[in-house]
Amino acid sequence: MAQSPVHVDTQQTEIRQNKPSSRVMWHMPRHRPHVALTFDDGPDGVVTPQLLDVLRQHRVHATFFVVGHMIAKYPHIVKRIIDDGHAIANHSWAHYRLDEMTQEQVGLQLSSTTQSLEQLNVPMAAYARPPGGRFNNFVIHAAKSQDLTLVMWDVNAADYKSPDGTLPEPSVIQSRVVRRVKPGSIVLMHNSMATVQALPGIIAAIQNKGYQLGLLQW
Repeated sequence: MAQSPVHVDTQQTEIRQNKPSSRVMWHMPRHRPHVALTFDDGPDGVVTPQLLDVLRQHRVHATFFVVGHMIAKYPHIVKRIIDDGHAIANHSWAHYRLDEMTQEQVGLQLSSTTQSLEQLNVPMAAYARPPGGRFNNFVIHAAKSQDLTLVMWDVNAADYKSPDGTLPEPSVIQSRVVRRVKPGSIVLMHNSMATVQALPGIIAAIQNKGYQLGLLQW
């Protein structure tokens, strides 16, 4: 799914401060050579295991923003994410545009996902990411009421399908990420076969630049 620019309401909230106390985080601290890989839209039974295989091979931990209604379909994949040392966070229940919902509806999208993970006894990091990066004050307040911080990104791999249904070449994805990454970057990627193919090169190139790859750190 193509990622649109951040919704106009984002600017009106005036929360583009990147402090640990902020309710919306765009990157990690810039003074450490640490980069976080994040993956949206899983889990599934085909792509997610391959992403996990690559991460295991390279001994890298990442954060998976999972879609709630997929959790019950692939509980073994969800548990493997945790067993492999990764973190799981909230990407809403149905991947709808949260900025078109009431605050109560947004709250239900988030809480339903959290409850699905709780039913599996799977820990969830206190982070949420709105689908498409679209949010407004309703989304911010709904997340805050559930003690969740919205985690965005400063590097977009743009590894999703184009309007004609094609995926970008792995080399293009890798180049896009490596060119933009900097200390404290949060890299947005997706549950996509193109990402599976690009991931080994992305990991190697980022590490060759002297960065450490791991979970979100503030």
